[in-house]
Amino acid sequence: MPATHDKLDEVHYFLHRLLLEFHHPVEFRWTLNAYLQASRSVLHMARRELRSHEGFDGWWSTSNAALNASPLTKRVIDSRNFVVHQGMLSQTSETMTGIFRGRTFKLGFGGPVPNDWYSENLLRFVANVWTGVFLDRAHTSIGEQFGIRREWRVAELGDGDVVALCVEAHGLLAGFVVSAHEFGGTAMMPEAPEPKGSHDPDRYNVLLETDLDPTLLTRWGW
Repeated sequence: MPATHDKLDEVHYFLHRLLLEFHHPVEFRWTLNAYLQASRSVLHMARRELRSHEGFDGWWSTSNAALNASPLTKRVIDSRNFVVHQGMLSQTSETMTGIFRGRTFKLGFGGPVPNDWYSENLLRFVANVWTGVFLDRAHTSIGEQFGIRREWRVAELGDGDVVALCVEAHGLLAGFVVSAHEFGGTAMMPEAPEPKGSHDPDRYNVLLETDLDPTLLTRWGW
């Protein structure tokens, strides 16, 4: 099932790209569209590669029923059809902006921001306005700096952070591919292990001053 595996790997790739583009709204939207299209293609490729096997129709019906039992899988597929044939998803973003200690939010404000606002630009503005008010210019309170925590939501995919939903959907698709291997009479090779938290949005959704300029650590004497 080389084509099916290739598409599943493509879904995995775009999942990681979503995490890396967390603070870049336009690139995030484009990557999400690509993720949805690749997800739908996993099913198309499995059907093409397995349809000549005896008993395919029964297996296909059962496997799709299992996928459709998850509302999330159906929303992923429907959203793919929407972005390909109709228009743009209803993407919204909320941020918590203010003082962070480490990568933990301590003090500030939150709420929705325009979708096309890049986190870097917003953070630079906040740091420029609030430095000397909430934190001194030398950041003598070690470990405290300005930052932004961001969350993306897409109504068509359901409630909750969209990246967390995509992580869940990727797991469901991987389970489908395992089932496809079992139907084909072969065992699926295990995926290479990834570091713990590789798919955790909380490792990527915070942007700090020192992320923008690592030399600040030295300038502040941390």
